[in-house]
Amino acid sequence: MRETKKSKIVAQNALNKKGKNASMKSKQKFEVVKEKEQHVP
Repeated sequence: MRETKKSKIVAQNALNKKGKNASMKSKQKFEVVKEKEQHVP
């Protein structure tokens, strides 16, 4: 039982890290799009 609980927590942590990275990347892309839109007259 302890092992499964630990692996679940590890998996959740990995997912959280992936989610944070994905949100950071999408934020960067969004900012780039915003900048491009500003440059277009």
